[in-house]
Amino acid sequence: MPSPRYPSRVQAITFPVFGLSWFGNPADGTSIIAYCGGGGSAKTGVFNKICIRTNGQEELEISTDDQVCVGIYVYNNPLSNTHWLVGAVGNSVRRYSLFEGTLAGTAAVDSGANAVATNAMANILAVGCEDGSIYVYKITDESNDFDLVGICKGHLKAVCSVSFCLRRNIFVSSAKDGMAKVWNYQTLECIATLECQVPPPPKSANKRAGPQQILVRGCAFGDLEGNVIYTVASARRGQAYLYKWTLENDGKNYTLFERIEASSVPISAMS
Repeated sequence: MPSPRYPSRVQAITFPVFGLSWFGNPADGTSIIAYCGGGGSAKTGVFNKICIRTNGQEELEISTDDQVCVGIYVYNNPLSNTHWLVGAVGNSVRRYSLFEGTLAGTAAVDSGANAVATNAMANILAVGCEDGSIYVYKITDESNDFDLVGICKGHLKAVCSVSFCLRRNIFVSSAKDGMAKVWNYQTLECIATLECQVPPPPKSANKRAGPQQILVRGCAFGDLEGNVIYTVASARRGQAYLYKWTLENDGKNYTLFERIEASSVPISAMS
């Protein structure tokens, strides 16, 4: 791979990274990069942590003890201009205040937490879980308690990603069941389902091989109004594909506009 041009750079990380989030504000120059992961053993030590790099400050490390943080999201409350980080850690979601790294609230889920995101006003939090459910909470700066709005159920396998629309009360989720779903976070209703199909692999000598599992690892809105959605999906092996979906005239359903090969190997995340 070619060397990046200054000021871009390649940064060596000494542990497996499972989640990455960046927040930037060009108006005041704020830039926050956070990543999480870890690993180790009882013999060598367990190094599960969240690392936060803010321009003009030393790197901040937050230990997640014996639990690995696998999903992370940095956000700003536009009303209070405060910065926060939420992480999916084991069977819980944790919130930390920035730039101190102080724990500022936790909530438990029944299955492993995989993905986290907030809406534009920073008062709704979605947590995608290993059992396919999505927990929706109301959150505030003032309280460390998360108020459970409800649980969105519809995915058949683990949720990989969640992402909010900027100007509508909806979010999109993607999972290992080959689906992306659009939800109204006020009613908790699923208003659209996007089925990501992958071309079949070459014929195998093993004729008893079952249907391939499609993993939709990433999802995101492509505009402010929620009229465009992007997903990325692949089988467990082989090419990964990028999908572009557009909202139909009925204002509910999405149609596949284009699918292109994005990688010769599976892609694990998209932003």
